[in-house]
Amino acid sequence: MAIGWLSREGKIYHSLKGMNG
Repeated sequence: MAIGWLSREGKIYHSLKGMNG
């Protein structure tokens, strides 16, 4: 569920979004 991506992929998503803009 959301918890899975929020804790694992969520960090990667925010990292990529933060570096990309």
